[in-house]
Amino acid sequence: MQDELGTFFESQKIIFAELTQEDLSSRAEAIIKSLIDPPTSYSEEANEFWGAIISDMPFDWTDQVVAELKALRADDVRAAAQEWLFDNEKRRSVSVMLFGNSHLTELNSIRDMKVTDGNNFFPPLAGSVICESLEEMTVARDSLKYFETPSSSQ
Repeated sequence: MQDELGTFFESQKIIFAELTQEDLSSRAEAIIKSLIDPPTSYSEEANEFWGAIISDMPFDWTDQVVAELKALRADDVRAAAQEWLFDNEKRRSVSVMLFGNSHLTELNSIRDMKVTDGNNFFPPLAGSVICESLEEMTVARDSLKYFETPSSSQ
């Protein structure tokens, strides 16, 4: 899957290189229209607020996103894509394998197996973390450098 993703990113380099401000503005405007589409019922509106409460998002997140989309420049998008998508040294991924608790015995039996392709993409399972609950998985995920919040990384 990682190789396919790399192939996809290579094909996208041309598209990003040819991205014009007009095209980007048109795409951003389409996203803005979908974001500011008013709710069609009280329950839909309540769900939006409840989702913001559950996700610990500010109630004006839509306004913030719209403002950022309006300020978006093609040069910024190209620079970000070059840095985060096309730079193989900087691009990272997180792989997750889910096993039900009834399969923990199987998982432990294959922990020392080394699964690798030509790019050594898959780490040996011996270095993996086994979580038996959603809470353990959340703690393990949050401990990863890539999931730090900006305030916790300072």
